[in-house]
Amino acid sequence: MKPSKPTTKPYTRRSESYKAEALKLADRIGYTEAARQLGLHESQLYGWRAKQSHQQTVS
Repeated sequence: MKPSKPTTKPYTRRSESYKAEALKLADRIGYTEAARQLGLHESQLYGWRAKQSHQQTVS
């Protein structure tokens, strides 16, 4: 009998507009709740926020 592979979710690339809307939602209802509703990890939202802030300061 072959050992089974662990099932993993395929990598999903989100558009910049999706990320912006997700961050607006997170600012409105909180990062924990927004992550839960969108099926994301909180750390993803925090990472997107950091990247967005960095891009605004650089440009």
